[in-house]
Parts: sequence; C-alpha cells; structure tokens
Amino acid sequence: MTKLIDDPIVLTKKLIGFRSITPDDGGSLEFISSFVKQLGFQTKVSSTQGVTNLFARWSPKSGFKRTLAFNGHVDVVPPGEENLWDSDPFSGNIINSRIFGRGSVDMKSSVAAFLIALKEIEEGLIDKETLDRTLEEDVLLDQFSSTKPSEPDVLG
Repeated sequence: MTKLIDDPIVLTKKLIGFRSITPDDGGSLEFISSFVKQLGFQTKVSSTQGVTNLFARWSPKSGFKRTLAFNGHVDVVPPGEENLWDSDPFSGNIINSRIFGRGSVDMKSSVAAFLIALKEIEEGLIDKETLDRTLEEDVLLDQFSSTKPSEPDVLG
C-alpha cells in the first residue's frame, strides 16, 4: 500500500523518481492508483497503442454540486546522456531551493499538487461550499495519463 504523502515537495520528488520515459510509466501509475484508492477513488487502467492511462473517479459521500477534474501526464522525454547531468535526472535533487529532474516542471510537480489537493478535499480541509463556489462549470473528464497524445484524436 502506498503511503499517503502530505508534503507536495516530498511527493514531487517521489514522482520524479519513477523512470517514466515515454511510453513506459515506470510504475508511477500504480503508485498514483494506490494513493487515490486510499482516498476512496475507483480506478481503471486503459491502454491504447502501447500507452497506459489511469482514470480515477471519486463519488463523495456528501453533497458536492460540481465536478472537479484533473488531467495530467507523468511521462517524460529521455534524459539523454545521464553522465552529462549534474545529478541523477530521476533523483529529484533540491539545489538552491529548486527541484531538479525529469518531470519536475512538466508535469510531475502538478500531478503532486493534484494529489495533495484530493487528499485535502477528502480530509475535509477544503469545505464543500467553498469548493462548489470555486467551480463554476462542470468538467467531464478526470484522467492521469502516462503520456501526452501524439494526435489530437488519440487518447494516450
């Protein structure tokens, strides 16, 4: 079972640690699935053209009026010659208050923020009235994708 991390920096470092080089998710989707299942989400894994996607859906116990969706990816481009890096591109090293590594900007840090937000909503740290007021329109799709689509009509 995945430990529910509540620090976005620690969670970002954890996600960077997965060698999720396109199209391989490197185990990151299993980690994310385990994380959200502990928050009461139902998950479904789907593969299309060698690309794996994780869909996570949560049906809250109490009266949320709106749908909140996060869409992201956890794949990264190859790091090239790793000996040219100052540190391991999958370490998530913090240097001068910045996290370095593949996915630190695009987009593992954002996925970490998604997961922390979901955890805080589930724990009641964000009340449903505030959330309902914040969300002005329903969003239909909630997806964590292991890769970016290469074609607009292909989910991947």
